[in-house]
Amino acid sequence: MLCEVLNISQRVVDVLQAYIHHNRIDVDSKTGRKPLLTTSHGRISKSAMRRYIYKWRRPCKVGQGCPHGRDPEDCEAAQSHNTASQCPSSRSTHTLRHTYLTQKRRDAVPKNLLSDRCDVSEEILDKHYDERTSDEKRERRRKVLNELRDDTGDDLL
Repeated sequence: MLCEVLNISQRVVDVLQAYIHHNRIDVDSKTGRKPLLTTSHGRISKSAMRRYIYKWRRPCKVGQGCPHGRDPEDCEAAQSHNTASQCPSSRSTHTLRHTYLTQKRRDAVPKNLLSDRCDVSEEILDKHYDERTSDEKRERRRKVLNELRDDTGDDLL
């Protein structure tokens, strides 16, 4: 199954397939590759991607209403994707990365896997992305050790 080959959930596979089928513009990059995220000019630029993230991170854009009591018709941040970062609720693109990595550490994804997948050293993961409390870490160690016990109750370690 595609989700197993790509190591992502079926939900993500479905979203990507729908995007490719309905929205992706079929273009080749200068190197002859077929980028996933495209515009009519080719591969989407980092700055364009950043603008889209700011746009879709605004609560009013995703149906949550404005927590600041603003009317989207009058709000400067809601007028274009170039001004979306001016929303007080907008978060930097780094916030997405930080949230993802922190949650994966809470989910006990091994550091070496996260390091490879997200291009971040294990040292930086420990220093900046592991926000688990001592209790959370202890509980996770307990669960892992319990999983390593065989049926007789003997430790496999």
